[in-house]
Amino acid sequence: MKTKLIAEDTEKTFVVVFETGDEVIAGLTRFAREQHLHGSRLSGIGALSHVKRGFFNRSEKTYQPIVIDEQVEVLSLAR
Repeated sequence: MKTKLIAEDTEKTFVVVFETGDEVIAGLTRFAREQHLHGSRLSGIGALSHVKRGFFNRSEKTYQPIVIDEQVEVLSLAR
C-alpha cells in the first residue's frame, strides 16, 4: 500500500494505492489509525480479484456471504 498527502486546505486529502493482494478494508483501517482519522469521507475506484460480500437474510436473521473469485470493478466504495 502506498499513500500520499495531496492537499491540506480546509481538509486533508490523501491518495491510497493498494498493490495486488492487499486487503482493502484492513489497509484503510490501519491507515486511518496511523493518521489519527476519526471523521472521514472515503471514495474509491479500481478493481478487486477476491471479494467477500453479503446480504442480511431477514427470515434467518443471519448474513449470507457471497464470494467472488474473479476480477470485478469497484462500482462504489464507501465506508
